[in-house]
Amino acid sequence: MTLRYTLKKHQILSSKKEISHLFNSGKSISEYPIKLVYLIVPKIEASIRQEKFKVMFVVPKKQIRKSAHRNTIKRKMRESFRLLQHDLKSIDQHTYFLAFIYISKDRNQDTLMKIPESIKKLIEKINTSS
Repeated sequence: MTLRYTLKKHQILSSKKEISHLFNSGKSISEYPIKLVYLIVPKIEASIRQEKFKVMFVVPKKQIRKSAHRNTIKRKMRESFRLLQHDLKSIDQHTYFLAFIYISKDRNQDTLMKIPESIKKLIEKINTSS
């Protein structure tokens, strides 16, 4: 069976209730230039769909002022996660809530090139901790 490298709409974390639960109860790890806030919840709590993860990508307006630049960074983060999503270890009857937050004030090419590598390291850290 071939792996599908898609990020569907129902895999995006958008519920205010789930987001507040993530930031109130979640654990945090960072790998420059990205910080990851994650929470492992039972699938019953998560939602009707039985997903392995729900993810969101955040680039603070305080760090990157122009929306075009924020969107470029979010696009880069989404693409990196989309390609690495199958590396995330699945846990029976549990769902990951993930928030990738861009913490650098730089938006130069060198920093953007570090995004895939840091997302890969963050996924490896989650796999070892859970």
